[in-house]
Amino acid sequence: MILTPQKTIETHQQSGIWGRVTLDALFRKTATAHPDRLALCDPQDRADAMQGTPRRLTYAQADEEISRLAAFFSAVGLSPDNVVGLQSPNTVEAVIAFLAALRAGLVVAPLPLHWRQKNVLAALSRAGAKALVAGEGFGGRNIGHEARDTAAEMFSLRFVFGLGTEVADGLIELSEVLKEVSDDMPPPPGRKDANAADHVATLTWTHSTSGEPLPIARSHNQWIAAGLMPYLELSLPQAPVTVVPYALTGMAGIGAGLMP
Repeated sequence: MILTPQKTIETHQQSGIWGRVTLDALFRKTATAHPDRLALCDPQDRADAMQGTPRRLTYAQADEEISRLAAFFSAVGLSPDNVVGLQSPNTVEAVIAFLAALRAGLVVAPLPLHWRQKNVLAALSRAGAKALVAGEGFGGRNIGHEARDTAAEMFSLRFVFGLGTEVADGLIELSEVLKEVSDDMPPPPGRKDANAADHVATLTWTHSTSGEPLPIARSHNQWIAAGLMPYLELSLPQAPVTVVPYALTGMAGIGAGLMP
């Protein structure tokens, strides 16, 4: 699904700002070049703010999980351009799910952590989401339980996946899926056209004057351009350790955090 006008795409390609590499492919390129470099790590005090044991993954380890989870998403019937909601605090598992969905050609709709069931239901309904990925408990809330209740009210939501190790009953536990997915599972078909990076990658959210959630579509190229700005302006050294305190729900968390 490409929503950017062709003239805009051609202008940015000619200037060199936009290319043909998707976000997940950009991650894979780094994994190929530096497989043993640390890619993702949870804070050591993760259990104090949320559930789960802290994880540390190299680029090679993370890329393998991304590919296996992407293959699973495709195998269960999620098709390119299907929308997948994601509501989770910043964890290694959340980043893996985010990039795996993109590798399967899906559109990720990250949902703000403070949104309750009513807000989540309205946003997912508006986006026509087919699946929802829910993180573990955060701030005294059980996001998984809320996701299960959302699915009960939204019949078009085909799958509800849970992240972490203490997943609510009724959710598909993705950590167990990764253990069981065989290495020979066919990879997702991916995008065959030359403009893969111009397809919509995410739907982030704003509100109408009446308070209804409104989606903002951004392509892979738009996010990569957003990530290049802080990366270049800060003159970051090679392989810096970066703390991302913002949830992966908008320009701060994705554009200035995950993308660099």
